[in-house]
Parts: sequence; structure tokens; C-alpha cells
Amino acid sequence: MDITSVGPDDLTLQATINCNECLTDKHQYRWFIEDVLVSETSNYQLTSNDFDKQIRTEVTVNNHENLTDKAYQVITVSKNKVIEIYSTRGAFAALKSNGSVVTWGGNIFIDGSDELDLNNIKEVYTNQNNFSALKADNSLVTWGYNYDDVDSNALDLSNVINVYSTLQSHYGYLGHDGGFTVLKADGSLVTWGSIYLDGTSQSIEVDSITEVYSTDGAFAALKTDGSVDTWGDKDFGGDSSNVTLQNIVKIYSSPSAFAAIDDEGSVVTWGNKNFGGDSSNVTLEDVVKIYSNPYAFAALKIDGSVITWGHSDYGGDSSKVDLTNTVEIYSNFGAFAALKADGSVVTWGYNNFGGNSSVVTYNAITEEKNYRSISNELTSDVIGIYSTSWAFAALKNNGSVITWGHSDYGGDSNGLELHNVESIYSNRNAFAALKNDGSVVTWGKDSMGGDSSYIELTDIAKVYSTSYAFAALKNDGSVITWGYSIFGGDSIYGGDSSAVAEDLRPSVEIILVETDLL
Repeated sequence: MDITSVGPDDLTLQATINCNECLTDKHQYRWFIEDVLVSETSNYQLTSNDFDKQIRTEVTVNNHENLTDKAYQVITVSKNKVIEIYSTRGAFAALKSNGSVVTWGGNIFIDGSDELDLNNIKEVYTNQNNFSALKADNSLVTWGYNYDDVDSNALDLSNVINVYSTLQSHYGYLGHDGGFTVLKADGSLVTWGSIYLDGTSQSIEVDSITEVYSTDGAFAALKTDGSVDTWGDKDFGGDSSNVTLQNIVKIYSSPSAFAAIDDEGSVVTWGNKNFGGDSSNVTLEDVVKIYSNPYAFAALKIDGSVITWGHSDYGGDSSKVDLTNTVEIYSNFGAFAALKADGSVVTWGYNNFGGNSSVVTYNAITEEKNYRSISNELTSDVIGIYSTSWAFAALKNNGSVITWGHSDYGGDSNGLELHNVESIYSNRNAFAALKNDGSVVTWGKDSMGGDSSYIELTDIAKVYSTSYAFAALKNDGSVITWGYSIFGGDSIYGGDSSAVAEDLRPSVEIILVETDLL
């Protein structure tokens, strides 16, 4: 007797009796789930409640001599589906419930994945260009963009207990190719990636590390005694020898600089001096949290006020706006948006990125820019803010959405049905709003995910993105993608995920528990 899954989505169990001498019209079947008879035919239609329960199938057969025989099998059925999706700048990796991983996207961003055994995976880690997957035996496998001629396969990546990656900023023209650091059970830290993260190893007491933080090109390890160890590209924060790092409780970063808060609320900065690594011109006391964009930092103080530093054009100078009673700060590539306790929003930074709370339209022929202010729509009821590289989207407590910034990259949502929105996702140039009925509305750069009119986005649970494409995970575990094809999208431009469509499809796995058949 063989039991297989057939039909749409493999949700029908089919029992097949292999007996040349048996009378097929005399076959008898009995299906039990937890001792309850559920079917007396050759098949059983699974329900959502049947997965991972023991299913017993009993069959009785007769031959021409009226001899009778019986057999049984006990199985469990599990649904193998995508449970999480990870992304780099140009590719996706989907982790399935059976521990396998499916990859798609630009070839240079998934380079090497076809040569690896991507099974028994516990967790996937990413930086802007590369993937690392931790397996059940605590070994690590890696693939993706070139590591500046550093071969991670030459490193001993066994007995790994934690994995840290450089900042996944998606701002490729600012950052490095990306690096990883792993903490091993013997206390060694192994780092590889760019030329400044060149496979070197250093020793450290395993229990002495509280957390590891990163920029695009450097790491900072916060230790239990409040001290900090740094390594990597000195221009990206890899060298902290010129600052005193004591009694540190939290570290924040931008793509090229670090900012550390000590136990008294004071802040120490290092890294790229032009983009926030030098905070000597401001007084940073009573700070509770720090935010950043690629060029500047914003520190939220305990009294709700905000101090900014870094490149003045991109948010480092907030002297012209009222930053009091602030509860949260958001950023895009060149501007900040502060959410106040009363639900209002204040913005600053480069105007083209939404720093003046305006929708920006650009005439390519005349090279003229037009600014249409929407500040009167940001005076109340905002509960969260999302961003692309060039624009912002504010979600209000009634489920409506207000957008501003560069119109080509998500700043203009005029004419869209943005109501009953629960959450908003983004890539560099487009937004995707998930509504409470599981549908998704997209806008922004058409070719990079802003146009999803050619696909059906319903029953969506969550949305993920690369720099220029989206992947939506549906409630049934299936995946649908759109956007720029070489960056993982499934679109009019080709459709990279179509090559792995069968691997991404949810399937049923049957596990034999017990049988009396030899």
C-alpha cells in the first residue's frame, strides 16, 4: 500500500493497493484521525486541522479464492511551505518549514547557491549583497556577490553560535560589498567580506559580548563591562582609538558612522566625520535613542527634544523646525520625519526627499521642480511613518495614508484607494500597502514594484523587498513577486522567480510512523 498526496495543493491523500491477485472492487478502506473514522473510500481530503496529527489507514483486500488480507499504515502529514523570506540588495532567499532554502534574483547576488546543500537551515542572515545560512549542526554556508576575492569557503565556519552582518543599507554607492562576523563556540570571531574585513580571526570571551553592531564597512562589539571593540574600515567606524568608549549601553549606526550612548545618556561618535562621525559641535546629553540616515544622525532626548548633526543639507541641521514632544523619528536617504506625541509630523532635510513636507514633481525637459505642500495633512492622527529612498508615507489611525517626497519614487499617491491600511512596506523606489482584507496597493516607480496591476495581490500575510522588487508571502505559504526582474521581481521584465516557482509552491510531506507491511 502506498499513500500519496494528489489534487490541488496536494491536499487529498490517496491510498493505492499494490496487489496483482486482488479484486479491486472488493478493496475496503478506513481512515482514522485520533481514533475517529473520517473516510471509508480510497482517499481522504485533508483539512487544516489534520496536519501533524497521526493518520491511520486500514485496508482489507480479497482475491479470487476469497482469501482476505489486511494491512495498515500510520502517517503524519506536514505542510512544507515558505515561513520567512530574506533579501539582499538584489536577491531573495525563502526559508521553508522543512529547513530548505529557495533562492532567486540577480545571478551575481545568488552566485554559489546552486552549489550548496541548502537543507537543514535554522536561520538566514543577510547584508546588502550576500547571504549566510546557519545549519542545524551550527555550520555556516554563504553565497552571493563577490567578497572582494575573499573566499569564505576557505574559512572554518563550524561551531557557530551567532552571526552578525554589516549594515544592510541598500545604498550600494555608499557602502562596501558587505561583510559578516561569526562568533564561534571557542570564543573566536571570524570576519570576512570586503578588503577591510579580510577573513581575519580574533579571540574574545564568548560571554563578554552583549551585542555586535555594524556600519556598511565595520563592526562594533559591545561588551558586558560597557567597553567596545571595533574593527573594519576606519572610514566606516572600524577604528575607535580616538574616542573613549566606557559604560556604553547601546550603539547605533549609519552606513558610515557609529553613535554610542553611555549609562548617563551622553553620546560618543566615530567614523566618517562628514556624515555624523564627528558630533563635537553639539551637546549630546540625556539621550534615550538615536536615529540616522546615510548622512546624519538625530538624537531623541528624554524631554522629547531632538539634537541633530552630520551633513546639514541631509538632516544634520534641524534649527528651523520645532522638535519638541517627539516620540519617534523616521528617515529616508536625505531627510527626517519626527512623529510628535499629538500625532503630528515635522520634517527636515533635503527638500527633494520630503524634508519640507511637500510632494516633489520634476520636469525632465525644463529641469524645473515643483513643490506641493501637504503639511496641513500631517497635523494629527499619524501613528507610523514609512519611507523609500526619496519619499515618506504616513499611516494614520483611521487606516488612511499620506505621502510626500519625490513623486516618481512614492511621494505621490494621489488617486489610489489607500484606506483600511494595516502596514506599509517599501523598497528603494516604491511602496506596498497591506490592507486589512489582505489585498495590497502599490505605487512609486512602476518598473521597480510601483506597478502591480498585472498580478493578483490577495490574501497576503507579509511583504518583503530587495532594492527594486517585492515578494509577498500569502497566508497559504505561497509566494508572488513583482518589480525589476534581475532584482528578484516577477514582472513584465522577465520574472526571475518563475524559475523556482515549483520550489516555492507549498507541498505536502508524508512521514511514515508505523506499518505492518514489510
